[in-house]
Amino acid sequence: MEKNQLDSAKFSIAPHSEKLEKPWGWEIHWARTPFYVGKLIHLNKGKKVSLQYHNDKSESHLLISGKVRY
Repeated sequence: MEKNQLDSAKFSIAPHSEKLEKPWGWEIHWARTPFYVGKLIHLNKGKKVSLQYHNDKSESHLLISGKVRY
C-alpha cells in the first residue's frame, strides 16, 4: 500500500453509514439528509470519475492526497 493510500478496512462504518464499492474505488456515505450527503471517496490509482453537480444538494470536497483536474 502506498504511503497516503486509505485502507478501507480501517474505517468502521457500522451502524449508521454505508460503504459502496465502485468500479473506480469505493465510497462511504457517513451522513445523509434530503439536502446533503457526506461521502468519503477513495479513487484507485489511475481511475477517473466525472464531476457531478446537484441543484438540490450541497457538496464539499477535501483532497487528502493526489491531484484533481476539473
